[in-house]
Amino acid sequence: MIEIPGSDIDTGLTRLRHHALALAHEPLDTLCDQLLDRMPPGNTDDVTLLAQRMPP
Repeated sequence: MIEIPGSDIDTGLTRLRHHALALAHEPLDTLCDQLLDRMPPGNTDDVTLLAQRMPP
């Protein structure tokens, strides 16, 4: 989700952080699905995503 050919890791982390913040209010399953949907094409690696909601 972070390392995409032609893009540096800082750009990937910034993109992931931006999308995660935009989806933070969603249920975890929706957040995970939407994060995967919002990643740009071009990455052929497997993806593992772990999300946890912390109580206030």
